[in-house]
Amino acid sequence: MASIVCQSTAAPAFVRRIPVARPGRAAVCTTAQPSQRWQRAPAASVRHRAGLASRAQAAATAEAVKPAVVGQKVVVPGGKGKAVALKKGQILKITNTYGEQVVDFWAFGLPDLQEVMSMHHTHDTICRLIPQVGDELITNLRRPILTFLEDTGPGVHDTTVAACDNYLYERQLGDKEAAWEHDSCTRNLHNALGELGLKLTDNWTRYLPPAPFNLWMAVSLTNEGSQLSWDPPAEGQKAGDYCTFRAELDCVAVMSACPHDLSPINGPDGPKDVHFEVFDA
Repeated sequence: MASIVCQSTAAPAFVRRIPVARPGRAAVCTTAQPSQRWQRAPAASVRHRAGLASRAQAAATAEAVKPAVVGQKVVVPGGKGKAVALKKGQILKITNTYGEQVVDFWAFGLPDLQEVMSMHHTHDTICRLIPQVGDELITNLRRPILTFLEDTGPGVHDTTVAACDNYLYERQLGDKEAAWEHDSCTRNLHNALGELGLKLTDNWTRYLPPAPFNLWMAVSLTNEGSQLSWDPPAEGQKAGDYCTFRAELDCVAVMSACPHDLSPINGPDGPKDVHFEVFDA
């Protein structure tokens, strides 16, 4: 299957002019360590958002979350999602069982689910779009939640594309009923958390999920960088490739074996199983 070039369906109302750097005015992104004061910022500094569970409820629920079974292989069925609770210091290994599957990947703090792994904040910290081995993945409180330890594949991942949802399938299928019968990464996120007794919102269809770290998703820029292209699995990617992450906070990780079957991102045969394991350091 050929690449799918992402195209806008509406003309832009304006053109944003990007300023050209002038001598003496360039701002260089650096990976300097944050101050101790920021590292110690309490989770309570996050504002409560409407529709989310209260902190007291979240804390009580998080205490009841079943811990991961160390060393157990857990299969994430193709097109579905799973979540796992991690203690600080534990290692999460995510394996691309058949080598062609995109995994939408999130992490949320425990007990405060409002502290989330943020791709935008991670970009600011690591000064690149795609995390690499050795990089810390950062929350909306600018704290490390995971460290990227290993990547046995070609290192092709994405942080620009939103999790698929049923509104996307409405547009792509042109059939509302079929769209809402279709699995989506957004629905998988909420279902997977629900299996652990956790809930982000009372109405998941109106909740804006954090941007995922799209493991093994090949997205390229075309037309001199003006368009995104959703590509087939990267050359050199193979069955059994895996990525490992160390939890820097108590957290819950969510993995969705992306169900998108209208583009080549999951290979010619569509969504497939992946699996994960948790180990003590």
